[in-house]
Amino acid sequence: MIAKDFQEATATRIVDLFRQGHNRVLLADEVGLGKTIVAKTVVEKTGVWRKEINDPDYVVVYICSNAGIANQNCSKLGIAKENRVSISEGRLSMQHLMLAETESRTNVRLIPMTPATSFQIKSGAGTAHERALAYLIIDYSGMCGSYSEELSFFMRTYFIEKPDSWQWYLDYEKWRIDQLPDKRSYLKRMKEELQNYMKEELVSEIKSVCRKIRKHWDELPDNARLHDILSWQEQKDLINKIRYCFAEISLGMLNPDLVIMDEFQRFKDLIEVDENDHSDGALLSKKFLKDNTDSCVLLLSATPYKPYSTLTELTNGEETHLQGFMRVMDFLVNGKQENDRFHTVWEAYSEHLSEIRGDNLSVLIASKNEAEHELYGHMCRTERRDSGIINTEKARAMSIDNLSVANVSSYIELQTFMYKMGIGNFPIEYVKSAPFLMSFMNYKVKDKIDGAMAGKKYPIDASYRNKLIRNMPMSFLRRSEINEYKPLPDTNARLNTLFDEVFSKGEDRKGYPELLLWIPPANKYYKAGSRSIFEQCEGYSKTLVFSSWEMVPRVIATLTSYEAERLVNRRIGNKSVEQQSYYALPEEADFDDEVDPKKNKRGKTRFLIREQRELVDYPSVWLAEKYDYKAYYGQELFKIRKDIKQLIKEDIDKVAKETGIPTGSLGAKQLLSLLIYMDASISEEECELPERLPSDEDIDTLANMAIAAPAVCLYRALEEVDDFDLRIELARSCCDKSFVSMFNRPESRSIMDAVFEGRRGSSEEKHYEQVFIYCADGNFQSMIDEYKFALGVTGEDFIEAINDSFLQTSNLPYVSQEYYRASFTDKPMKRAPRLRVHFAAGYFDAKTSDKTIQRVNNVRNAFNSPFRPFVLATTSVGQEGLDFHLYSRKVVHWNLPNNPIDLEQREGRINRYMCHAIRQNVAANEDEPDWNDKFDATREKYGANSSEMIPYWCLPEDYPYKYQIERIVPMYPFSQDKTKYDRLINVLTLYRLTLGQPRQEEMISILQREDLSSEQMEELFFDLSPYSRKQKNK
Repeated sequence: MIAKDFQEATATRIVDLFRQGHNRVLLADEVGLGKTIVAKTVVEKTGVWRKEINDPDYVVVYICSNAGIANQNCSKLGIAKENRVSISEGRLSMQHLMLAETESRTNVRLIPMTPATSFQIKSGAGTAHERALAYLIIDYSGMCGSYSEELSFFMRTYFIEKPDSWQWYLDYEKWRIDQLPDKRSYLKRMKEELQNYMKEELVSEIKSVCRKIRKHWDELPDNARLHDILSWQEQKDLINKIRYCFAEISLGMLNPDLVIMDEFQRFKDLIEVDENDHSDGALLSKKFLKDNTDSCVLLLSATPYKPYSTLTELTNGEETHLQGFMRVMDFLVNGKQENDRFHTVWEAYSEHLSEIRGDNLSVLIASKNEAEHELYGHMCRTERRDSGIINTEKARAMSIDNLSVANVSSYIELQTFMYKMGIGNFPIEYVKSAPFLMSFMNYKVKDKIDGAMAGKKYPIDASYRNKLIRNMPMSFLRRSEINEYKPLPDTNARLNTLFDEVFSKGEDRKGYPELLLWIPPANKYYKAGSRSIFEQCEGYSKTLVFSSWEMVPRVIATLTSYEAERLVNRRIGNKSVEQQSYYALPEEADFDDEVDPKKNKRGKTRFLIREQRELVDYPSVWLAEKYDYKAYYGQELFKIRKDIKQLIKEDIDKVAKETGIPTGSLGAKQLLSLLIYMDASISEEECELPERLPSDEDIDTLANMAIAAPAVCLYRALEEVDDFDLRIELARSCCDKSFVSMFNRPESRSIMDAVFEGRRGSSEEKHYEQVFIYCADGNFQSMIDEYKFALGVTGEDFIEAINDSFLQTSNLPYVSQEYYRASFTDKPMKRAPRLRVHFAAGYFDAKTSDKTIQRVNNVRNAFNSPFRPFVLATTSVGQEGLDFHLYSRKVVHWNLPNNPIDLEQREGRINRYMCHAIRQNVAANEDEPDWNDKFDATREKYGANSSEMIPYWCLPEDYPYKYQIERIVPMYPFSQDKTKYDRLINVLTLYRLTLGQPRQEEMISILQREDLSSEQMEELFFDLSPYSRKQKNK
């Protein structure tokens, strides 16, 4: 993506500051305004500058708070993929080899790092790759003398039982070293670095351990493991000392020109490092932030310090906004004289602000302008000043009708039990936040209840325990009810509100979203008709849910997916008992055509078996050329089908006339043969004649294929790929990997049953016809083109993005009433029951590992695609730096945050560049078929006198909004929720005026008392936007 005018202005300002010797700059743009794109432009401009001063190598280190952000943003920084180190390979102790590898290929390198994957030296013993590489370098150096075999045994650790497995890691790392063009120089340098960094005490410790291993060598059996000689703690401590040594070597070899610190919310931990601190993060801080004065450092964060401190937080002794603000400024203003001047100016401004008088602001404004000048020398911030795209109508108390007796019963059940057992009170916030708490929560209160049930408080016999469990019907899910797809009891009003939103169950019910496999495209190319479920769900959008409690994402992911299945299931008629039941999903489900369809039957629709699969996968050029969306834009689908059918029929009649081949009903295999023949005719290649030509009904199928077959649409979408064979292969392989797999999933096949109940094409052998009709009804070409436009990628990158955008259907466990009861007996159930996750997903804190990083990326990519999940529930981990905006314009604040800035952060996840609400409005108000033309027309109408923020980030107040970002706050009636919400919104309007002030809540009260006009408030806001200041100075 090319930077817009305001981003270009910011990047130019930052590089100008670098050139002037200000090596530390903060970019604090408002959430959602594309700080990564500014960073990309800074990377480009800094690269040009380094060339101007004849710097041969250009190294950029990108550091962010978690691997999810790193994977999302590294591709956006403008450095070619082959010149980037993968974050999953970014172990700090291995960077020395990766530096040598990239150095041999290019003089421009991007090295991503995160604390969890790059700097965790204290926890665990690193990866097998880390240990293998460290062993090879130490062994080569000769520092451990004759202990090569013993050292290898030690570095293997007890994790790797088989010597052959360890040998594979050794061989792989050795192969990497052997591939270096200058292997000898690398090994020579590493030997020198090891001698410099590995202290004699560490060498002695390694040798001592090796001697211990050698001493026991002959006494140990062949299958001996290391923990037979050394305790795990001894192993881990020594291995981590070795890893730390290699991490220091890597950092010593890193001399970046530019360091980008992205989305760190706790800069304190990075800026203030004790000299004696040898922790993981201390390595990073000392290298890049404390000792380093040569590298340019760009901090990216809308909130590098706490933007707002409540009086409660001050009373609790938490770090204040003022402390955080001054710490960051002291870091940025690097020089005593300059720093003293800043403090003097800021203290004068603070004094004048505390004495504000609405009838005389001249002195305060003059002081504010001087403070603004000082800030502008070290930071940039651009903000949006429009709120028209945010709809707050659903931020209200839930109707009393949404509350049922069961809502209260679940609380009474748990509170009564705890009261009887004398184990305290049950937190009412838990009951407000989640249903079936005994099935989902993992908090200390659950441990108390479990202990009491086990008789730790008072002796309890089995019959009484079973009675107690039976007395909690609203606190448990029942497996028996799940298995029969029964409606779940109404035990949580917030969940009911969510279901009303995502399944359109409310007063403004519109369609049946449970039948959708993708979001209806905003720019539909044609009108599919009233029977199309996509037409019925026009304007539908994904929903992002934020909660304070870790259990809520699991509750929402499982129960919303279950409700979607239940709603689909009840629409399918003539079901056997077997087909009505909740089907089992294997741990590693493989919905492939090799699986026996009879064993995996779901409803009446089978898998796309081999011949059907090959037909769906085939990107027919002949059919692709029959349909041009621009020529038919805005027309009725039935008319388009009629036209396309006629075009196809003319070609078929011509073949019939030339060959005399008879007409007849064709199956998938014969249709595929026909398409291969027709494509060969276009390219004038020899090809075997088909056995029969299609019947009139078959031509209907071909017309649907021409309009919307996934492979055909993908072929058209890849028009920029010049290599014909590559274009065909990309379309075919993507269709097979992604879309055939999607239609073969059990939940998808149930949807097809429901959609085509009583309609043509519902028989088993015609499943592929259902697929093509469904795709035509769903404007598949429009959907795939919109996804490509929204991502801003082309060719192979687009295909890779599609393949990464499908949620891996998974299971999450829950504690059923039956499972809980059995857990106290001699025969507990071996495995907790599980619920599938597909319509909704959860994104929450988890232990960092390569597997969890992969899952987190999968969930993020899937939610940012038009495909399922349609609901994503997350905790605070989803508030920071991650994008969820491409197909979501609804944000649910399940629990209100304590700090108002968190509310802003949450909504910033979906209020971003070309977000779903923006695209839906632009598509609805402009008649051009092409997306670029639509945005150009909107820009010309509404943005001629403004920055390019319009229409890509926001729309003007007088814009004819059809869609808005919906802020949904399901507040309980008669609760404190409304008061808390009003306070949060009140603070959000004024907190920017309290920047760098000690008691912000009191300052806001003073500002409210003065009742400042909007013009006066505008004069008091700091303007740190390079674009805005440039416009003012014209």
